[in-house]
Amino acid sequence: MHTNALQKLKSGAAVDNWRHVDNIIAFLASDGAITLTHGEREIYERIVFADEMLRQCAHSRGDIRNMIMQRFAVSRETASRDLVDAEFIFSSTAPMNKRYKIGVRIEATEQHIKAAKDALDWGAVAKLEAVLAKYLEIYPDVKKAKRPQLLMFVVPQDVKEQTIAIEDAMQIADDHINGKNQSS
Repeated sequence: MHTNALQKLKSGAAVDNWRHVDNIIAFLASDGAITLTHGEREIYERIVFADEMLRQCAHSRGDIRNMIMQRFAVSRETASRDLVDAEFIFSSTAPMNKRYKIGVRIEATEQHIKAAKDALDWGAVAKLEAVLAKYLEIYPDVKKAKRPQLLMFVVPQDVKEQTIAIEDAMQIADDHINGKNQSS
């Protein structure tokens, strides 16, 4: 097995294995604007299936590998590589990928909300909406809208001119803070 891997590395097959991953990532990033070759399209279909199975968290990696082998009629090695590629491309099982994990939770919560609405369970809908709101708060890509704030400046002297230079205003403020009450 080790010799086989060395032969693939020497022949450049290992580089080709990663080239298709790069092409699939580019395809996903371009929203389909880039076309995949027939072989890359087949690999893409397998890794999408692998990602779906990994997201369900209902099957072991061995079971998922076997499902890939049966469904797509590929070898054990190919199915294992597809699992690794799915994890790399979609970050399905990366333990530190907060964005992905929260995104999966958001999708699941939305499905539960839909099911609760279909069952006319409005109490559950309200609770699930609250959960969804909390997930959206902590989702890294969602930025909270900052509300505009009113800033008020209290000028310690009578305003004699309509306009004043910023430096002069800062000097008046500094003098007032330092206790120098100047009267003009």
